[in-house]
This record gives sequence, structure tokens and C-alpha cells, in this order.
Amino acid sequence: MQFEVGGTLTWEDAPEPAAAAGEVIVEIAATAVNRADLMQRAGRYPSLAGESNVLGLECSGTIVKLGDDVEGWAVGGRVCALLSGGGYAERVTVPVTQLLPVPDAVSLEAAAALPEAVCTVWSALRDAPEPGEGRAGLPSCTGVAAA
Repeated sequence: MQFEVGGTLTWEDAPEPAAAAGEVIVEIAATAVNRADLMQRAGRYPSLAGESNVLGLECSGTIVKLGDDVEGWAVGGRVCALLSGGGYAERVTVPVTQLLPVPDAVSLEAAAALPEAVCTVWSALRDAPEPGEGRAGLPSCTGVAAA
């Protein structure tokens, strides 16, 4: 899926992705649409230099190829991923550091929406100040709190 800012989304053929060392190729089953996708489509969130111009910043699917030096992942593994782009394609290369395994009880359709929410929650919890006297926290009222 290619796009021109303010223009029409179009389907185009693209070369098959090639996995570099430390990457896998994921056959995409589902993708998600989030605010960053909408901002990118509107021209207010440009693709990173050297990354895919194809929209889609998260996806889920099945690993179909492993790059060199990939350990702990296998062809056929169900995964979801936070991407620098390419989530609206049929296949995408993903660094293994951006993969999450999808539990059997979670559909690939539901898993496509997990990466952004889970990474946001993880970052918030990891980077939160230590509890202490005079500090209070309020639970979030957003969907991220449910993650």
C-alpha cells in the first residue's frame, strides 16, 4: 500500500523483502491503524530515513524466514511486531528486538493491535518514578490501561 500525502492510497507490487542478520520475515495476517498511521498518511509523521515508505507501524502474522544470527524464533511462529513501516504489506522484515510472541489464546487479528499498547505500558511502568512519600499515581482511563 503506497500513498501520496493528501492523495489516494494505491496497491502496488513491491520486491520480496530480504531478511538481514538479526531479522525475520513475517507473512502479515493483520495490521492495526493508530494515530501515528493517520498522521503519517496526512504528511505530519514522515517515515524514518532508510525505512519502508509503506504505511503500517504494527502487524501480526507468521514467521516465514529467519535471517542469519536469529535465535529463539522459528519459522511458523506466531508473532506481532512494532514496525518502522511496512505493516500494510503482505510481508515485512522485522528486527527480532521488535517482535512479541502471540499466545495461542489470542487471535492474530487481535494481536495486531498489541505492540503499540504493550510497548507504551511497558515504557510507562519501566520509566515511572519509584513510589515514595508525597507521590501518588492515578490509573489511566485509556485503552492502554487495559493492556
